[in-house]
This record gives sequence, C-alpha cells and structure tokens, in this order.
Amino acid sequence: MNEEVGLKINEYRQKYDTKIPVWMEFIETEVEKQKISGTKFHVGSGDITVIITSPFSGFNSGLHMPTFSRGAFPDGFNSDYGRQQGKALLKELYVEHKEYAATVKAKEVNEALV
Repeated sequence: MNEEVGLKINEYRQKYDTKIPVWMEFIETEVEKQKISGTKFHVGSGDITVIITSPFSGFNSGLHMPTFSRGAFPDGFNSDYGRQQGKALLKELYVEHKEYAATVKAKEVNEALV
C-alpha cells in the first residue's frame, strides 16, 4: 500500500469511529494519452476521497453525497456510480496539478545538476 494512502486512511480512522471499515479501490484512467493511477477510499457510502499516485502524487480530492441524493443512488458511492465519480476526481486532480508537478520535477532536476 502506498504510504500516503495509508496515512490518509489513518486520518479517516481517527476522524470517524474506528469500528467502521475503510474501503479502498485502486483506480486507473487515461487523460491526454497519459495513464493515471490513484486510490479511491471511503468510510460508509456517502463520502469518497481519491488520491492520485501516478504519474505524480501528493494531491487528493473528495466528494460527499447528501442524504436527499440517496433516492437516485441508494448504494451511494458503493456502486458503479462511485467508481465513475472516483475516476472523474482522478482526472480532475491530474488536469489541475500536472503543470505544478512538472515545474517541481524540473526544479528538482535543475538543483541536482548544480
């Protein structure tokens, strides 16, 4: 398990009742011919968090499903809908942070060369 994912799960376990299990699912998708990997996890079925793990890491995002939406999605994020939303969050994380991650990587390479 990715160390960052393990730390995030521990945060959830501290925030919520530790008797509630944390579900994890590794997800992959593609944007602009770039393979993107991440981890979707949730406590219960009304909240999900996605962490991008490749091609860079360090960013996460989440969604909450209000109770009134449960009529349309009775299983909440514990369904195909949850997988779709997880992949959508993963794509958003990639698009929003790819330039920043590239800048940081370039800076690290330049510092190593000096």
